[in-house]
Amino acid sequence: MRDVDAMEVDNSFDIMGLHNDWSFTTMGTSNNLNRLGNVMEDVEVITFDQKMELKSRRRAVIDEIDETVDELEVTLEEISEQNINEARKSINEKFEDNTANDGKSD
Repeated sequence: MRDVDAMEVDNSFDIMGLHNDWSFTTMGTSNNLNRLGNVMEDVEVITFDQKMELKSRRRAVIDEIDETVDELEVTLEEISEQNINEARKSINEKFEDNTANDGKSD
């Protein structure tokens, strides 16, 4: 049963790691897109209004990424819980089979 408990902890850390990786990537992407708009306005490639539209679209993209990552985390947590529950059930069934057969003579 300790292995199942360890698997549960490992899964939690893996999911947290995924969240951290995506948060870092999303923040970098957001910063890069923001800087791009500022630089393009500074060198007069786009107008202020165009920069604001770009920022609005950037926010929509980042929101979509965040939502997708949140959904992925929920899915991974559900899969982890299901696998852990199945492992515990299997261990308990084997234990019960073994202990039920211990007291019987052939």
